Amino acid sequence: MPLSPESRSLLLSIFKGEPNARCVWEWRDFLKAMSELDFDVEQVDGVVFRFKAPDRWQNQVLVLHMNHKRLLEKSFQNRLAGRLARKFGWCAATFRDAAGNTL
Repeated sequence: MPLSPESRSLLLSIFKGEPNARCVWEWRDFLKAMSELDFDVEQVDGVVFRFKAPDRWQNQVLVLHMNHKRLLEKSFQNRLAGRLARKFGWCAATFRDAAGNTL
């Protein structure tokens, strides 16, 4: 699943995929990454987003509440990593860069 370098870096931040990978991201960067992974992204209500997975993840749905700062802060990324791991079985090695290389 090819990803842009920015989206790959964001997911590595969420999953602590490299030393010192964790940094604060803007919510729109996460939305872009999920779109690149072929998720249907829908803003349900002001700060509530619904992510419908493609077939390869059994069309599961994840609902997230964006904070009012519109940031993915480091503490939120810990919780988000856990939710993504439980829902979709993801970890840092799940993702590939745009050239198709495994991390």
